[in-house]
Amino acid sequence: DEAALEVYRSYLATYDQGTGVPPVRGHALLVERRLTATRARELLAAGPSTPAPTSIVAVLPFRVRGDDELEPVARTLTERLSKDLSEIDGLEVVDPLLVRLVLEQFGSQGALGLDSAQAVALARTLGAGQVIQGTAYLDPAGLNRLATRVTSTEGQEGEGGRVQGSLEEIPRLEKELALETARALGEVPSPEERTRILYRGPRDVPSLRAYGEGLDLQWMQEYQQAVSRFADAVRLDPDFEDARRALEANAAAAVLEGDGGDNVLAARTTVSAALASARRPGGVVDPLRLAIRAGTSDVSATQGERITGVVAASGEDGAVGSIQNLDAPGLITPAQLTGLIRIIVVIPGG
Repeated sequence: DEAALEVYRSYLATYDQGTGVPPVRGHALLVERRLTATRARELLAAGPSTPAPTSIVAVLPFRVRGDDELEPVARTLTERLSKDLSEIDGLEVVDPLLVRLVLEQFGSQGALGLDSAQAVALARTLGAGQVIQGTAYLDPAGLNRLATRVTSTEGQEGEGGRVQGSLEEIPRLEKELALETARALGEVPSPEERTRILYRGPRDVPSLRAYGEGLDLQWMQEYQQAVSRFADAVRLDPDFEDARRALEANAAAAVLEGDGGDNVLAARTTVSAALASARRPGGVVDPLRLAIRAGTSDVSATQGERITGVVAASGEDGAVGSIQNLDAPGLITPAQLTGLIRIIVVIPGG
């Protein structure tokens, strides 16, 4: 299984899309669950180890205070914080699945989370140098707060980060929390790392919540049921790539698990159907597309022939010239217009 998982991961690191990718995702999901469960049992049997470097961190599941129906949001917050911190080269984040499997046997976090002694014991059991505990105060009608607390294997505790805002701002707040927590861990993200953190993941609460519901079902190994929730997340936010990957993995795993792991063709068919279900219904227009179209005018018809990257033109909108991006045919930078600036955009699929 370990050799197979290494092959799967190597393949997926090279190829992100294609007909052969979803079955590999499904196999990887199933094998990883088996191996991680075995690893969790081994760690629990071995007990606490010697302190690990502080650069190895474990993110515990967020605890929710407030509206219990928003519990799935906390699942996504935990996963996103783990992913965002893993974007920082100076940090190594313990597999969230391993953390949850060990914590399940280790004992409940309780309403206030693990105390210092429990956090130290868990960190040493996981082979982590620091443990991050998160709390989400969620209120659809009021102020929402996200906070993290960091505990080292030496028992030292400190605040990781604290942010607040409306429920609709939760996706952005999580990014701010990740950056604050990274600084509390002694890491200052580089500009490239900040960009990767800030511009990946869900952009709205409904997709974030649907994704969290999918994660809960995946945790229970209810892969077929998880498909519909991940499909909802993709439908709500078509650019949420992790939701699309989770959709493919669970759709394939549901078939591969039931058919003994050999029915790759059936898995491909199932994944295709799942992806089709995640597309926006016919006639439904992305709100962003409507906003762009309402506030811009297409003056591309007034543009002349392209000559060495510069076109001279004059049209009804007063266009006197523009510069065309030669490396991306069809994309035009802002045109220079008399008395008015119009930004020309190409809307994918429009």
